[in-house]
Amino acid sequence: SDYGYDTSKVFLGGFSSGGHLAALLSMDEQYLEKWGLPLDKIKGVIPIGGTYDVSNYYDVFLNGSRSALAESHVQAVFGDTEADFEAASPTTYVEEMSVPMLLISENNTFNYTKIFEDKIRETDFRDFQVLHIHKIGHGDLWRNLAEEQSIYRSFIIDFIKTEIDE
Repeated sequence: SDYGYDTSKVFLGGFSSGGHLAALLSMDEQYLEKWGLPLDKIKGVIPIGGTYDVSNYYDVFLNGSRSALAESHVQAVFGDTEADFEAASPTTYVEEMSVPMLLISENNTFNYTKIFEDKIRETDFRDFQVLHIHKIGHGDLWRNLAEEQSIYRSFIIDFIKTEIDE
């Protein structure tokens, strides 16, 4: 209200780690409750190119060619126990989903997004859309979204317009 925003038209979105955080904020009420913000004020969420399941993300690094990142990129951020990983994972909270979602991936984060998508599909929640963009990578999608004409940004705008109209 301090800035004159319409609180009935709040959308969360983020790219990469921001996508992970946007999904988590829209699914685990504790983060918004801390600031006295109700989850039902969020009209939609747009996570782009996130990882969503920290245990899987950790395992990919630990068992891959860059195993040092398991500690520096995952444990240093989320903690070092399975309980820490679960608490920080949007996949943990899929049963709590209530906010419409446009979930977007590109070829580098497809596997992470697919895990999240599959977990959502195991629930009764159906107010979500998924856009997998296989022909470009993580950085290319970020650059594309910043261009004056971006088909992928148009998907985001259409999602927002549709949710506002409902």
